[in-house]
Amino acid sequence: PSHDSMSIPTCSGLYIVQPTNVEPICSYRGDKRREGSGTPIKVGCIKFGKAKNLDRRRKNYEKTFGNNNIFFIPIVYSSLRYEIEKAVKFQVNASRTMSPKNRPLEWLTDISFQTLKQQIVDVAVKLDTTAVFPDDSTNLRLQSDP
Repeated sequence: PSHDSMSIPTCSGLYIVQPTNVEPICSYRGDKRREGSGTPIKVGCIKFGKAKNLDRRRKNYEKTFGNNNIFFIPIVYSSLRYEIEKAVKFQVNASRTMSPKNRPLEWLTDISFQTLKQQIVDVAVKLDTTAVFPDDSTNLRLQSDP
């Protein structure tokens, strides 16, 4: 399910990650500093985030969840990753899962991959005129806009 490392660049941008495992895996598995404090994550959860190096971030998820237990896809390549992430987080706040301590987590439920992807693309188009979208159909759509 995870994309081949050759297809994920080392540039900065935003991504979506979805676990494919049925049995819950701790979101901090393998991190001795956070042992016991992670949230059980399984199929049905989805997360987006920013990364300075998308390929490195993918490898971190593979280390936590296993190579065959995640679907990781870059959505936009942009140096304005902080600004885009902040705006999208505001939009998806209602879909955030809650921790056992009743704090909002970055993992989302009740939102589809396509809906989340569209929200990221829409925000990126507004905030970064130099953003690059790895999905060719998105690039074609944007090139035809006035």
